[in-house]
Amino acid sequence: MKPLIIKTSPFSGPPPRANEKPTWVKPKLVAEVKFAEWTRDGVMRQPVFLGLRDDVDPREVHREQPKDAGRESARAKREMPPAKADKPVRIPSTARKAPPTVALKTARAPAKRSSTTITTRPSSRGPAPADLPDTPLSRAAAKIAKQFGTKIRGASASELEALEAIKKEGDWEIGGRVVHLTNLDKLLFPEDRYSKRDLIRYYVQVAPVMIPYYSQRPLSMNPHPDGIHGKSYWVKDKPDYAPAWIPTFRYQDQKSLKDWILIEEVATLAWLANHAVIDMHPWYSRQDKPEYPDWSVVDLDPAEGATFKDVVAVAKVLKSALDHLQLEAVLKTTGQSGLHIYIPIERRYTLDESRGFVEKLAHMIAELMPDKVTEVWEVKRRTGKIRIDYTQNVINKTLAGPYSVRPAIRAPVSAPIAWKELDDARLRPDRWTIKTLGDRLLEVGDLFHDALTLRQRLPAL
Repeated sequence: MKPLIIKTSPFSGPPPRANEKPTWVKPKLVAEVKFAEWTRDGVMRQPVFLGLRDDVDPREVHREQPKDAGRESARAKREMPPAKADKPVRIPSTARKAPPTVALKTARAPAKRSSTTITTRPSSRGPAPADLPDTPLSRAAAKIAKQFGTKIRGASASELEALEAIKKEGDWEIGGRVVHLTNLDKLLFPEDRYSKRDLIRYYVQVAPVMIPYYSQRPLSMNPHPDGIHGKSYWVKDKPDYAPAWIPTFRYQDQKSLKDWILIEEVATLAWLANHAVIDMHPWYSRQDKPEYPDWSVVDLDPAEGATFKDVVAVAKVLKSALDHLQLEAVLKTTGQSGLHIYIPIERRYTLDESRGFVEKLAHMIAELMPDKVTEVWEVKRRTGKIRIDYTQNVINKTLAGPYSVRPAIRAPVSAPIAWKELDDARLRPDRWTIKTLGDRLLEVGDLFHDALTLRQRLPAL
């Protein structure tokens, strides 16, 4: 840190009092420190340095403010949804008889939430049987939508024909909306010759299966305007040029006020894909209670040198731990190198509580598998091992959602899998693509649906 040393405090307020003369440095590095509490003088008590965090922007770091956990728990109970919910809620006997809820210290008060922009939606009626595209993906999506009573439509055969008829640019009517399409033949996946048209075609067909996992959830967008090998960037605010009919959720966090896009219909997917948003990242919470997630997520993130076989081994141990805790979870490939595990939970836990639970679970697995799992954050110190990333359980921080395309060769999809498929030697994190997912869905259906219907209490660890 010698190159970062400066003479005076870089902070705007008065510096905390210390027993020794401090050495000030430029705020360019982020360290993870475990400590007992803050003293009255604003100094950490019993600090332990855990390592540097190269995955966190220093500008996003804020002083955590404790709050009354008891009062927060009471507020959560008052805000519990009524017994008759909009969506079916399946609570198995294991959840009803679950151990007492986990009581974890809440570190940060929820940011303020304001009203949602509401727009009139078009008809949700799907294509008539005669106008259903004769493709595996469209047939599978229609079958799954009928099975679960989903009232979200995908593209019709005539709409797909109209898409193919547009040469490079033009207006396309989809789902009762008009979306202006541009550069349709631009190759986003050059090795596979997949164009923007191919990306749009995939998303408008998978829409009936995919949108239920994104509905009412603010979206982080990652456009790749020059394809998977070009520069990408993150967009969390609805652009000024976006159509007025795309609904948004206005949210004030510690940094700024943003209007987050919501995916509620097939036309929104078409608009996003046209702007080269290859992968979609929804929040784990919904707009009405953004601090209370529906899922606790576990991201199995292999470092260089770790194999997918290692990831599978860790996932199996995690599954055994969840079984012991009487918790059900759903599983999906990341589409790139690892696996994502979603634990459906009741909307009574804050994101801080959810993250605390996953952190304790990750620590237990790390102690059981020190040869494969690391708790170190620095990438260069994680070589050959897997990090169980619990830090994803934060507002604004997201994973690629179910059925999202990933920006990689072959245009892989983040695809749900059954736990027993971890024993399949053919399993790869990028096994299914925009070309093969249709056949996959016809064969196995929607394996992730429990994430929408199952609600469980978190046991104490």
